[in-house]
Amino acid sequence: MTIFILRILLFLLPFLLLYFWVRYRRELRKGDIDPNPEIEKRLIILTIIIVIAVFSGIFYLILNSETNENKNYIPPNTIDGEIESGYFKKR
Repeated sequence: MTIFILRILLFLLPFLLLYFWVRYRRELRKGDIDPNPEIEKRLIILTIIIVIAVFSGIFYLILNSETNENKNYIPPNTIDGEIESGYFKKR
């Protein structure tokens, strides 16, 4: 379940970043907020941190994936009316 939530967050993170960036730029263009170099600097740092987090998460998922070329996947089976989960078995 944790991997599923992590994958969803990794998928949504770039879209959220884009949404907030576009919203900030629109408000800046309208004149609702004053251009502040400190805010620009913080946004750039936040963007870099998010990009590093996304790549770290992807790297984590690749390294901790249970699928491996040295394992065979045994699909789920129905035994006496109960479902036995699928699993990986070493060759």
